[in-house]
Amino acid sequence: AVVQGVGVARLPGLLCGPLLAQKKIRLLLDGAPAASFTVFAAYVSKKHLSPKVRSFIDLLVERRSDFTDSD
Repeated sequence: AVVQGVGVARLPGLLCGPLLAQKKIRLLLDGAPAASFTVFAAYVSKKHLSPKVRSFIDLLVERRSDFTDSD
Protein backbone atom coordinates (compact mmCIF):
# COMPACT_ATOMS: atom_id res chain seq x y z
CA ALA A 1 0.00 0.00 0.00
CA VAL A 2 2.86 2.40 0.84
CA VAL A 3 4.71 1.79 -2.43
CA GLN A 4 1.43 2.16 -4.35
CA GLY A 5 0.85 5.55 -2.71
CA VAL A 6 -2.31 4.56 -0.88
CA GLY A 7 -0.95 3.81 2.58
CA VAL A 8 1.20 5.08 5.42
CA ALA A 9 3.49 2.90 7.54
CA ARG A 10 6.30 3.06 10.04
CA LEU A 11 9.05 0.93 8.52
CA PRO A 12 12.53 -0.02 9.73
CA GLY A 13 15.55 1.29 7.85
CA LEU A 14 16.24 -2.20 6.53
CA LEU A 15 13.02 -2.05 4.50
CA CYS A 16 12.60 1.63 3.74
CA GLY A 17 16.21 2.59 2.95
CA PRO A 18 16.26 1.07 -0.54
CA LEU A 19 12.72 2.28 -1.28
CA LEU A 20 13.64 5.83 -0.25
CA ALA A 21 16.77 5.73 -2.42
CA GLN A 22 14.68 4.60 -5.41
CA LYS A 23 12.11 7.33 -4.63
CA LYS A 24 9.35 4.71 -4.40
CA ILE A 25 8.32 6.07 -0.99
CA ARG A 26 8.88 9.31 0.92
CA LEU A 27 9.27 10.30 4.55
CA LEU A 28 6.31 11.94 6.23
CA LEU A 29 7.43 12.25 9.86
CA ASP A 30 11.18 12.71 9.56
CA GLY A 31 12.63 13.19 13.03
CA ALA A 32 9.72 11.58 14.89
CA PRO A 33 10.87 9.44 17.82
CA ALA A 34 11.60 5.87 16.83
CA ALA A 35 9.63 3.00 18.28
CA SER A 36 11.82 0.41 19.93
CA PHE A 37 11.43 -3.32 19.82
CA THR A 38 13.40 -6.39 20.79
CA VAL A 39 14.23 -9.31 18.54
CA PHE A 40 14.74 -12.74 20.08
CA ALA A 41 16.16 -15.81 18.37
CA ALA A 42 14.97 -18.95 20.14
CA TYR A 43 16.28 -22.39 19.33
CA VAL A 44 16.31 -25.78 21.01
CA SER A 45 20.02 -26.42 21.43
CA LYS A 46 23.36 -24.94 20.34
CA LYS A 47 24.65 -28.49 20.04
CA HIS A 48 22.28 -29.33 17.17
CA LEU A 49 21.98 -25.89 15.59
CA SER A 50 21.58 -26.17 11.83
CA PRO A 51 23.89 -24.11 9.60
CA LYS A 52 20.86 -22.23 8.23
CA VAL A 53 19.72 -21.18 11.71
CA ARG A 54 23.28 -20.23 12.70
CA SER A 55 23.61 -18.11 9.54
CA PHE A 56 20.30 -16.39 10.25
CA ILE A 57 21.32 -15.55 13.82
CA ASP A 58 24.68 -14.25 12.59
CA LEU A 59 22.86 -12.07 10.03
CA LEU A 60 20.56 -10.64 12.73
CA VAL A 61 23.55 -9.73 14.89
CA GLU A 62 25.53 -8.29 11.97
CA ARG A 63 22.66 -6.15 10.69
CA ARG A 64 20.96 -5.22 13.97
CA SER A 65 21.46 -1.50 13.27
CA ASP A 66 19.44 -1.97 10.04
CA PHE A 67 16.35 -2.67 12.12
CA THR A 68 16.24 0.86 13.51
CA ASP A 69 14.61 3.79 11.79
CA SER A 70 16.91 5.51 9.31
CA ASP A 71 18.05 9.07 10.08
